[in-house]
Amino acid sequence: MRPIPKSLLKDSATHKYGTLTKDEWGNATFKSSETISCVNFQSTTKIVLSKDNKEIQLAAVMYFDCRNSTPLTASFAVEDVIQQTDGPEYRIKAISVEKDHGKFHHLEIGLA
Repeated sequence: MRPIPKSLLKDSATHKYGTLTKDEWGNATFKSSETISCVNFQSTTKIVLSKDNKEIQLAAVMYFDCRNSTPLTASFAVEDVIQQTDGPEYRIKAISVEKDHGKFHHLEIGLA
């Protein structure tokens, strides 16, 4: 299967991850962040189950391609934050690895 075309991967975002700390005013910040580019955001109303079997309604899905999205070393985890460039901030609630003939093709990252 071909990679997702770059013409469909026009979005970028900031991925915030690592240890969450709070300052003296209660503002939360993450230890690390990185810019991710060549991704695609799609609105959705899909409902998924969390690890503890609770229903979560997603607001968006971010598509991260194995060849065209950068950085290829990005590693996502549930509860990391994705801040869409010039858009809303989301929490990662689900991560689905999509494969083609056993090879990694893309990630579908459920955001709420």
